[in-house]
Amino acid sequence: MFIVSNLLFLMIITVILLFYSYVVGYPFARKVNKYGSFELSFPLGIAILGITALWINNLFNIGTFQAAIIFLFPLGLTFWINKPSIECYKKGFSDKPIIILPLILSFIAVSGVFIKINGSDVGISTPLFDHIKIALVNSIVRDGFPIINPFCIDPSAGELFHYYYLFYLLSANIVVFFHCSGLNADIILAFISAFISIFTCFYLLSKLFSKSINKKKGQYLFCFFLFSGSIVSFVDLLTGYKLFKILSNVHPLESWIVQAAWVPQHLLAASCSVLALFLIGARNLNNKIILFSIIILVGAGFSFSVWVGGLTFAVVSLMIFVEQIVGKKNKKNVLINWLWLVLGSFIIILPIMYNVITVPVRESGFPIRIFIYNSSVYKQFIDFIFFFTGAVILWFPVIIIGLYCLIFEILLKRIKIDPSFRVILFICLASIFVSLFIHSSIYNDDLGWRAILLFVLTGTTIVTFYVNEYCSSFKKVIFIFIALIGIIEPLNFSKMLIFGADYYRPRPSLKELNKITHQTHKQDRLLINIHQNETFEPWGGNLLPPVMVNRKFCFQNISYVKTFGPNWGDKVELMDHAIRQFYNGKANDKDLALIKQFQCNAIIVTRYDPVWSYMPYTDLTSVYSDKNLRIYNFNR
Repeated sequence: MFIVSNLLFLMIITVILLFYSYVVGYPFARKVNKYGSFELSFPLGIAILGITALWINNLFNIGTFQAAIIFLFPLGLTFWINKPSIECYKKGFSDKPIIILPLILSFIAVSGVFIKINGSDVGISTPLFDHIKIALVNSIVRDGFPIINPFCIDPSAGELFHYYYLFYLLSANIVVFFHCSGLNADIILAFISAFISIFTCFYLLSKLFSKSINKKKGQYLFCFFLFSGSIVSFVDLLTGYKLFKILSNVHPLESWIVQAAWVPQHLLAASCSVLALFLIGARNLNNKIILFSIIILVGAGFSFSVWVGGLTFAVVSLMIFVEQIVGKKNKKNVLINWLWLVLGSFIIILPIMYNVITVPVRESGFPIRIFIYNSSVYKQFIDFIFFFTGAVILWFPVIIIGLYCLIFEILLKRIKIDPSFRVILFICLASIFVSLFIHSSIYNDDLGWRAILLFVLTGTTIVTFYVNEYCSSFKKVIFIFIALIGIIEPLNFSKMLIFGADYYRPRPSLKELNKITHQTHKQDRLLINIHQNETFEPWGGNLLPPVMVNRKFCFQNISYVKTFGPNWGDKVELMDHAIRQFYNGKANDKDLALIKQFQCNAIIVTRYDPVWSYMPYTDLTSVYSDKNLRIYNFNR
C-alpha cells in the first residue's frame, strides 16, 4: 500500500500539469517545428513554467498569490505571442505518439518514492535516499527565500542552501498551489520528469522517421530498448563470478530506469539539454521563437542540474559552435546568433548562477577534475580501452552495440544520414566523452554518472531508428535478444521500486513522526536519533524523518552533511559519534557542546532510545512529553 493523502487527487494533479504543459508548450512547439510538436510541447511547457517560477519566486518570494501568477503567466505569454485556437490544439492530437507505455514506465520509475506500509511496518525503496530532498521542498514552502538548508548548518554560510534548486522550487509551488504535501509534489514532478524524457526522444524520432507507421513501431521499440539496461550480473554469472574482479569498484554508469527513479532533476535537465542542443544544431537560430525556446530550455536545464544542463551542455554546445563556425559560410551570422543565445541564457539563469557561485569553498577544492573514468582495476590507459571495449558494452549493451554497427555502416557508406540524424549522433558521441573524461570532486563523484543521460536518451533514439529502418529481420532478432538479456536487471530493480526493500518497523513510527511536526516550532532545528533505523535503511540514511517531518534538522546523516554543509571537516564524524553517545546516555561535555554547535534546539527522544529510561543531562528542559515521545530544549 502506498502512503499518499489521496491517490486519486495525486493522479488528477499529474494529469492537470501534463495538460497544462501541453497547452503552454504546443503553440511554441508549432512555431519551432510542425512535425513532432505534440511531443515537443511537454518539455517546452515545463521549461517555461520552471523559468517563470525561478524569477517570480526570487523577486517576490513564495506564497499562494505568487504560485497563481507562476501558473497564469505562461498561459498569458502563450496566448499573447501565438494566439492559438481550439482547432490548433486539436491538430496536436492528430498524430500523437503512444502514451500508455510512457505512462507505465514513468509510474515504475516514480514508485520508488512511495512509502509502502503493511500494518505497523514500512517498506522503502533505495532511491528514497536521494529523494529526502523532499525536506528541501518543505523548507522552501515553510521559510521561503533565501532557501534554508534543512539538513544542517554550514559554519561559513549559516543556514543558506547552495544547490541547483529549480526541481524543488517547482515542487514547492505545486505544494502551495494544489495544497498537497512535499512528498506528493515530489512524486508528481518525478513522474512528469520521466514522462517528458520519453517524449523528448519521441520528438527526436519524429525528425528521423519519414512514415508515421514506422514512427509508431519505432516508439514501441524505443520504450523496450530504453527500459533495457545492464548485463553485468548476467555476464558475471557466465564467467563464474569473475567479472567483478576486473570491473572497478567505482560507481557504474546507469541506465534510464535507475536514473529516472533516483535523480529526476538530472533527467529533466537532460531532456531540456538534448532538445536545446538539437535545436541549436538543426534549426535556424534567426527565427525568434526558436531562439526564445532554446534559451528557455538552456536556462531550465541549467537550473535543474548544473552538472547536466550546465557543464555537460556547455562542453557539447561548444563542440557544435566550433563545427558551425568552421562549416558555415556566413560566420558573422553564426557568431551573432550564438552571442544572443549566450547572453539570453546567462540572463535567464542569473538567480541559480548567483546561488551556485556563492557556495562556500569546499574541502575538496575545485569541483571539477579531468581524468579517464575508472572502469577497471587496471591503469588509466587500459581504462580508456576497456571503457569502450568492455564497460559500456556491459552497462548499455543495446545502445553501444547498435552505435558500433551504425558507425561501421556509415564509414562503409552503406547508410546516408540526414542533418537531423547527424546532430543527434553528434550529441550522443560528445556526451559520452564528457562522462569519460570529466568528473566532479564534491563528496560523490557524480558528474560522470549524470552526464551519461544525454548519451542514454540520444543513443537509444539513434539505435531504435537504425534497428527499425536498416537492420534485416535476423539483426532485429539479435538486438531484441540482447535487450531481453538486459531487461533482467531492470525488472529486478523495478520489483524493488514497486514493492520496496525489506519491511521494518520504524522507530519512531509514522504516527509519531507526524506528531513531531505538530509539537515543534517552525524555527526549530531538530535532533533525532539518526542511528535508530540504520540497520534497515540504505547507507544509514535516516530517511523517514526528513520525508515525513516538516521541520529542519541539525544533522541528517554524514553523506548529506558533507554534501550540503561541507565545512565542518572532521567534526562531521565527531558529531555522528556524539549523537550515538547522546542517545545511549553516555555523551560527555564535549559531545553536548558539539550538539549545541550544530544548533540543535529541539531534541527528540522516543521510547525506543536507551536514554529514554533515564535522562542524565541536566542542561536539558522537557517541553513536551507523552508515553512515546519527549521533546527537550537546551537550558538558556
